[in-house]
Amino acid sequence: MKSIELKSSLPTIVVVGNGMTGYKFCEKFVDNNLGEKYNLVVFGEEPWAAYDRVHLTDYYTGTAVHDLKMAPRAWYEENNIILLTGDPVVDINREEKKVISSQEVEINYEYLVLATGSSAFVPPVPGIDKTGVFVYRTIEDLDNIKAYIKDKKEAVVM
Repeated sequence: MKSIELKSSLPTIVVVGNGMTGYKFCEKFVDNNLGEKYNLVVFGEEPWAAYDRVHLTDYYTGTAVHDLKMAPRAWYEENNIILLTGDPVVDINREEKKVISSQEVEINYEYLVLATGSSAFVPPVPGIDKTGVFVYRTIEDLDNIKAYIKDKKEAVVM
């Protein structure tokens, strides 16, 4: 297992999820100067820092990824928040108060915040597993759609 070097011996808060809710927790943490009382470690499944999913369509029409971000990665560093992206938590041991990520990062916590968001509902209809059927939820989803439709003339949105 890999361990994270915390900046201090303060109690640790682990946030599982770096979407808009996870980010808002971080923002409130900073606004209330809680960095003086706690370590904060945030795990995110996606490779990006938190971004605004509400305006994801803007990315499809030409807005850059960095324009959708809630805050740049440097903001987390400046506020002593350890941000681990592309590394979702895969195990939570409540008895030992620790989490383990997909990259085998293991960290003990005093407080755990689950901000895992939602996933897109895909109805169980025939053909849903065919090539060219996509979910529209993440930047990666839009990248996949853009790549697929380059030479297509028609599409269906459900």
